[in-house]
Amino acid sequence: MSEIIISMWLAAWIIQLCRIYYPIFRRVPHGHIVRKQWILCSTIVAVFAILLVPFSIPAMLSEKHKIRYQNGFLKGLLGED
Repeated sequence: MSEIIISMWLAAWIIQLCRIYYPIFRRVPHGHIVRKQWILCSTIVAVFAILLVPFSIPAMLSEKHKIRYQNGFLKGLLGED
């Protein structure tokens, strides 16, 4: 039973990284510190994303929630708000 839960969690995590976070990192302007330190930033986001998989399921399933989440995350990432 635990194998099924772990595999579902990891599958949701990979989908979350591809559908939510990868497009965010593509929108970061060139020359920004996040772009320069992309390995460190990606690692930190991946670690926190694996812990927050159950809370980000609405953002993965709904296009409206995904865009809203991405815009808020990008503003926070760039320090605009």
